[in-house]
Amino acid sequence: MWASPDWGITEEALVAPELWHVMVDLVYSGNFDQTERFMDAAWKPGWPTREVFWDRFRCNLQHGRFWLGVAELNGFDDPMFMPEDCEIGDIEQG
Repeated sequence: MWASPDWGITEEALVAPELWHVMVDLVYSGNFDQTERFMDAAWKPGWPTREVFWDRFRCNLQHGRFWLGVAELNGFDDPMFMPEDCEIGDIEQG
């Protein structure tokens, strides 16, 4: 799934599942504000896809079936604050 063209991440730059699992856990437990800091601390030096991964990660969250509840849990005034290039159907939904 992460190597799909929808994520904009190549096979060579795959992100360890442990990283995004923790990121998802942070978001779904109401700690979105800590997610990017955690990702930055754990990011492999030299990977050029950090911004692409972060945008695709947030787009995927926004299009998840539980997003409105998760956004409320995280205290967002605007649950659709994600990158402007997020389009419904752009990301594979689980």
